[in-house]
Amino acid sequence: MPKSCKLRPTIYFVASLVRMQSRLTCGGCVNTWTGLSRCHCSRCHQTFATVAVFDRHQVGSRCVDPTKIPARLTRGIWFEDTSRDPTALFD
Repeated sequence: MPKSCKLRPTIYFVASLVRMQSRLTCGGCVNTWTGLSRCHCSRCHQTFATVAVFDRHQVGSRCVDPTKIPARLTRGIWFEDTSRDPTALFD
């Protein structure tokens, strides 16, 4: 541990964990991602930021286009798109 972190070992430990974060991969495609809250679909091979967004992209046993749920793609990961009104899809 560096001397500058002598009084704050917890902050140093957390920063070390962030740097050690593993990159996850899918055996069926070339996608990679980090973060324990991410969900990767083994059917359509899209990666979602949260379980909630992942669940919304599945209807029964089929995958829905993430732009229809609504979601936005950022650096290869689908995030909930809060800028769109989800009720507009049913007009």
